[in-house]
Amino acid sequence: MFLTSEQIAAAQRASLETLCGLTLKVFESLERLASLNLQASKAHFADGVNVMLKALSATSTRDLLVLQEETIRPAHDKLLSYIRQLSEISDAAQLDFPTFIEAVQDANAENLQAFFAKVSKASPVASESSVAIVKSAIRAAQAAYVSVQQVTKETTELANS
Repeated sequence: MFLTSEQIAAAQRASLETLCGLTLKVFESLERLASLNLQASKAHFADGVNVMLKALSATSTRDLLVLQEETIRPAHDKLLSYIRQLSEISDAAQLDFPTFIEAVQDANAENLQAFFAKVSKASPVASESSVAIVKSAIRAAQAAYVSVQQVTKETTELANS
């Protein structure tokens, strides 16, 4: 059984849709990252200007030490907030990609099963055992993939915790 031009075009269209979907997910993550970095840069610049103005108006070393003490804690808190937001962006991207890829893989598995159903209907009677062996191998490969995916997910969750 040969592939028709419509089947090839459908496969190429599905591949292109997958690529576009993944690209959009990457752009969404990059957009959030750029926005976070712009906000952090703007806040850092404004804080730096305020500290510089206060330092220039200090009249003694004691005033400078107090200013330093007043600025360290908020800077530390802002850094922790930035890291937390960065982690949230990363976590969201990590959640989006596997979900998207799983959906594509499920669709591919369904297409593969439909293809083998067509092949088994069109194949000669003597080749039924060969088709059954191939179907069995595909089911085994899918089961192995699912188990590896589950182990990977559990390992990732363990590492994150």
